[in-house]
Amino acid sequence: MQLYYNYSLQYANSEERRGTMFRNLEAEQARMGYTNTDVAKKLGISRVSYENKKKNGKFTTLEIKSLCKLFKCKFDYLFFTDKD
Repeated sequence: MQLYYNYSLQYANSEERRGTMFRNLEAEQARMGYTNTDVAKKLGISRVSYENKKKNGKFTTLEIKSLCKLFKCKFDYLFFTDKD
C-alpha cells in the first residue's frame, strides 16, 4: 500500500497558480543547484511527474524519505507550507 503526503485539492490548486506548494523544497533544490530533471532522476520518476508532485503534494513516503536524505533536511522543514 502506497502512502501519500497530500494536501487538499483546493489548497493545492491555489498554490499551483504561484508555482509550488513547498517553498523550502524549492529553496534547497536551488541551493544545491539541482534542476527538476536532476531531482526527478534521483527519485526514479519523470521531470513532469516531479513537477506535478511539487504542485499537488502527492509524494509517496519513499519519495519523501529520499528527498529528505538528498537535501539533508527534516520533513517538517522541507515540506513546510503556509497552511502549516
